[in-house]
Amino acid sequence: EPEDCICASARTGNQPTTAKRGKSAVAISYFCDHCGAENAPNETACCACQQPLTQQADLLDANTLLNERYEVLSEIGAGGFGAVYKARDTQKNNQLVAVKQINLKGLSSQEIIEATDAFNREAEILSTLSHPLLPRIFDRFSDPEHWYLVMTFIDGSTLDEYLQQHMVSSLPASAGLPL
Repeated sequence: EPEDCICASARTGNQPTTAKRGKSAVAISYFCDHCGAENAPNETACCACQQPLTQQADLLDANTLLNERYEVLSEIGAGGFGAVYKARDTQKNNQLVAVKQINLKGLSSQEIIEATDAFNREAEILSTLSHPLLPRIFDRFSDPEHWYLVMTFIDGSTLDEYLQQHMVSSLPASAGLPL
């Protein structure tokens, strides 16, 4: 396995690439389309299944203005179909939001169907749930090659970061949040 692969780093103590989230440094990682394993952004093959990783293209630069409203501040993470950004809503007192971008460019017909289903399912489920630790959806919009979902920005560690810090692969049901 590559030395700086996140799979390897969980066992060896190597740190994945980091960026700032609020006052703390957080891991920026990418997920394998084939097996879902977390990988460092500079990897070309998955550390778990050795399948080639899809190159993360079309990532937004800081200060990009989306929908004439949302100013991108930084990337929070990325996965198979896109990325999530920390942004500022310039029309709501610079409120911090998370903007999920689904990239359709270069996808096959089947992948577009899968991305559409996942996007719509997430939007529908989140819009029906209400909990302080779940994001609330504020806006949805698109351009010719992307879909966007704007939601509450929740500061803190991701589940993957927690699992890496505690050197575990899963949590017991008792560790879940009461709904």
